[in-house]
Amino acid sequence: MNFCRQMGLEFNQVGKFINVNTSATNPLVAKAQYISNGSSALPHTLPSGSAGDTIIMSNSGSAAVTLARTSSQKIDSVAEDGTLNAGDSVQLVYVNSDIGWHSL
Repeated sequence: MNFCRQMGLEFNQVGKFINVNTSATNPLVAKAQYISNGSSALPHTLPSGSAGDTIIMSNSGSAAVTLARTSSQKIDSVAEDGTLNAGDSVQLVYVNSDIGWHSL
């Protein structure tokens, strides 16, 4: 994939901006891609989802990332925040109120 620097963000060949975060982001924006790059644990809050919304998060830092839920929304049908270990990535798609954000 070809990348070029543009206004502090990476721009990939399919025309989507990738946000590089070095601090907590609250809330994340649906239909966006993020790279979390920190040396200490970083929390990022998921947005209130609507069916079909997606978030892609990659942890390039050396500490765990917490993906915090908004209000009563779930992650994979469970009412708990998610954790993304160093080097891991996840794509989340919002399904409905029973499932919430589903990890692919």
